[in-house]
Amino acid sequence: MRVLLVQAPLLGWSQQQFTKYENLGMGYLAAVLRQHGYDVDIIDAQVCGLDMKETADRILKEKQEIIGFSASAFSLFRKTIKLIEALRSSGVDSHFTIGGNFPTFEHRNILQKYSTVDSIVRGEGEFTFLELVQKIARGEDLSSIRGLSYREGERIVENPPRGFIKNLDELPFPARDTLPLVLQAARGNAGVCASRGCYGNCSFCSIRAFYGTPLRRMRSPKNVVDEIEILCHKWGVKGLFFVDDVFVDGSQLSREWVRQFHDEILSRRINIEFGAHARVNDINKETFLLLRETGLRWVDTGIESGAQKILDRMNKMTTVDENRRAVSTLEELGLKAAITFIMFEPDMTLDEAKQNYEFLTKDLSSHYNLACLLRKMAPYSGTPIRERLIRDGRLDDSFENLNYTFLDPQVQKLYYLIDRLSRILWPATTDQTYLYRKTRELGYRLETEWGKIINIYFYRFYIQNLNKQLLTLREEELTVFTDFFRRAIKIVETEPNTIQENHPIFTEAMKIREKFMEESQKIRINLKKYEELLSTFEATPNS
Repeated sequence: MRVLLVQAPLLGWSQQQFTKYENLGMGYLAAVLRQHGYDVDIIDAQVCGLDMKETADRILKEKQEIIGFSASAFSLFRKTIKLIEALRSSGVDSHFTIGGNFPTFEHRNILQKYSTVDSIVRGEGEFTFLELVQKIARGEDLSSIRGLSYREGERIVENPPRGFIKNLDELPFPARDTLPLVLQAARGNAGVCASRGCYGNCSFCSIRAFYGTPLRRMRSPKNVVDEIEILCHKWGVKGLFFVDDVFVDGSQLSREWVRQFHDEILSRRINIEFGAHARVNDINKETFLLLRETGLRWVDTGIESGAQKILDRMNKMTTVDENRRAVSTLEELGLKAAITFIMFEPDMTLDEAKQNYEFLTKDLSSHYNLACLLRKMAPYSGTPIRERLIRDGRLDDSFENLNYTFLDPQVQKLYYLIDRLSRILWPATTDQTYLYRKTRELGYRLETEWGKIINIYFYRFYIQNLNKQLLTLREEELTVFTDFFRRAIKIVETEPNTIQENHPIFTEAMKIREKFMEESQKIRINLKKYEELLSTFEATPNS
């Protein structure tokens, strides 16, 4: 019985433009199956840099009885369906199953609409998927597999839900098939999952609905550090990221976990740097000082809004002052704060949009990025906000629709302006991201033994110079778009009737895009020249 696990390409262009991360979900599935003697392969198109055709071609090389697709996000699900349909058109008759957050909530709709899909693994998939493989291998009926929905002829069968794994320490460590590529691309950052679930209940998040109760389950500190030790010694990992929805919480149990984790890391003399997610109300000096001593260097935290009424509607259970204090605490401890921010919320007023803008550009002036100015709350399946928008008639109940109308017509106009401006500038943005990615890869190639010899000549004068140029260009783009946002607010307030496709602000944005593209092209030419020079050094290191 051969089993294949697949993550489809997310984007139409090369995945090399973005930082790569392991799909730990597929890693855990593979580890459990291998523990039970099954032959499992993994194709992660996003890590391998494959497009849709290349992914399909690789799958078609060998016959697989079962192919499991990982598709947690809605955007990835759409790409997965395209891949599945291409495979079916090519004559693949394997059992196709899909797992992840989105398929879990929309399992019945997916099976009803897409006859190419055979089953859906709902919730935590390790043991549901294992049983699916076992049943198919033995030619047995699927009706006893908890957590599975499947097609039986013309009928959709929804088996009872499976209880969640009580003791996460009982799981084998995830398979690391794609880690070598990730280490090369992301310069040493592996992924680790120390807990599952979140105690929060934000209106835009489906984590609580996906995991249910208990709200948060933690692996033991010893078990987590055992895995980290293997990553360091076997794979040479120097940095990692905890993918937990929240790495710590305010409970006594969590504080004790941090102390034990701290002691385990230090007693084993593990030298590692890592990042993690944390809610703003859980960021405090005592806990994060201990974490800094263990190697914490950056924290992803959900600020989400600078308007208290919006935070309340989101059910964040946080305040604007807590947002400020969290960022201030991280700065004081020398930890990098990577913030997430939802600029556009369905019920916001124009005044609240202005509050968000002011909060970003003044209170968080050194922390926000372009995404913070653009992000619109997405009503994903399984979230409270989606249910309410459907109930209010502002979002149709099609399971593949995320588009809704804003309550405030002025906000609707503001979003139109910002969305249109971002689409105009998007080619320049992605081009810069691609070039930044390539310069990082070039720097990584210089971290070989022989590369250190030419490092002082090559890296300092060429690669660092390219990085500076790109960072300057990105900062300039952020400055330009920040000003566009300010002007868009003014347009909505003072001349809303002029908002049309031919508005002068769009023409101005097109000219700026061309300027950015010209600057990117100059960097691209130099990058190509330096890549060729480095390739010559690699081919003849003794010359």
